[in-house]
Amino acid sequence: MADLRVFEVPKDARARICAWTDLRQLDTWLDRAVIATSIADLFD
Repeated sequence: MADLRVFEVPKDARARICAWTDLRQLDTWLDRAVIATSIADLFD
C-alpha cells in the first residue's frame, strides 16, 4: 500500500496553482505530486 505524503503548501505556491488555467500543466503537477517529497518538486 502506498504511503500518503503530506506537506504544507505555502501561500505563494497555492496561489500559483489556483490561478493556473493550463490544464496540461495542472495535469503535470498532479502527476508530480504523487512522487513529490516537497512542494518544490512540483515546479522543477
